[in-house]
Amino acid sequence: MKNKNRKGIVLIVVIMTLSMLGAQMFILSRGSNTMLFESNNAYLEACRSNLTASALAWAKKGLKNQNSPFFNKETKLNLDDIELESSSLSVIIDKVEDKNAQVQVNVSVSRGRQTLSHRKKYRLEL
Repeated sequence: MKNKNRKGIVLIVVIMTLSMLGAQMFILSRGSNTMLFESNNAYLEACRSNLTASALAWAKKGLKNQNSPFFNKETKLNLDDIELESSSLSVIIDKVEDKNAQVQVNVSVSRGRQTLSHRKKYRLEL
């Protein structure tokens, strides 16, 4: 009779251990999903920042040529060499007054199901 009781206790211990492992896996998987989302978000922010800096450098170089055909119209820059999937970068050079120019930069970067879009105007000195 003692042998049957012992097998029942071992079975209960195994079931409890498996349920505790399942709970731990659930908690850890939620944490890893949050970390994955945050790392993707940080990656997109870094790409956005780099693309914005590139657009401003391109605009500053274009402003040196006063007869440039890029004034007052949207110019989409080619991003094929960067290998960013589903990304776009456009620049609009609006006003050139005195030694300042107003430049609008439009950036859109995607990774997986996350998309980060950014549209901002900057003032550049010539």
